[in-house]
Amino acid sequence: MNIIYIILIGILHIFALIDAIKNASERNGAFRLLLAFFPPLLGPIIYYLTKKKSKREFMKGKRRYS
Repeated sequence: MNIIYIILIGILHIFALIDAIKNASERNGAFRLLLAFFPPLLGPIIYYLTKKKSKREFMKGKRRYS
């Protein structure tokens, strides 16, 4: 049972590292890259929580009237 947890945490770290390397040039990229290396489970969780949300697609490029 412990091996399953180790594999899942390892996969989470790999995904966090790949994403951190891709987005290293963004704002707070270096800090988030360090978080992706932080052991064991807390680092990737904080990394994904601090990740910038995707841009809004609804009414993109249209005028908004209030």
